[in-house]
Amino acid sequence: MTFELTPLASVVVLSEISLGIKLINFAIFVIGMGFVLYKPITQGLQARTQAIQDDLQKANREMEAAQAKIKQLESRLGNLDQEIADIRAQAEHDAKAERERIVQTAKEDAERLRAMARLEIEGAYKAARTQLKAFAAQQAVELAENLIRKEIKDDDRDRLVTRYVEHLDRIN
Repeated sequence: MTFELTPLASVVVLSEISLGIKLINFAIFVIGMGFVLYKPITQGLQARTQAIQDDLQKANREMEAAQAKIKQLESRLGNLDQEIADIRAQAEHDAKAERERIVQTAKEDAERLRAMARLEIEGAYKAARTQLKAFAAQQAVELAENLIRKEIKDDDRDRLVTRYVEHLDRIN
């Protein structure tokens, strides 16, 4: 038995053969490209995988650092009220100490001013007393001189001069 193909059947068979050849060519092309591109694609994928793993490790480290920072900040926030209370207490203590220092300094200054005023008053008192004594002595001398001039006569004056001269003679 012989088969004879009709023109339509021969076109179908040829098209199927042509399709099979195209598929084989395509498979050979893909396999050839696979051999040619296998190493660069593999290296590229490995590099990309390594970069992703590095990025993931970096992200994990950064996340751990961020979590540690969050814990630290939460701890500080928890202690913030105590820190504020401590700072306030220290400020109050410092203010009280400063106030006491200022009061003490003011007392010392006031005492120093009192002492200076006392010294000035004593000096003014002594000066006034000395001036008063000098004035009283001068007034007493003037008064005595006026009295002596009124009371002493010429013979009393002569007798006083004579006595004074005799006294000077005895001294020399």
